[in-house]
Amino acid sequence: MPDILTTLIENYASLDPRRQKLLEKMLADRGISLEEKIILPQPRDGRPFPLSFAQQRLWFLDQLE
Repeated sequence: MPDILTTLIENYASLDPRRQKLLEKMLADRGISLEEKIILPQPRDGRPFPLSFAQQRLWFLDQLE
């Protein structure tokens, strides 16, 4: 069973931007701030994550050496 924070984050992320702003205003009226951007964790299904450009460059330079 997912924890309440994960459920809330997923629900917030699924809202359209207008409703996100409305929710942020309602929370701000109650003294709750959402200044930090919410980043959803990626599910780990065994597949590797793609490398960033910088990681690809380092790999290439290592292979070239």
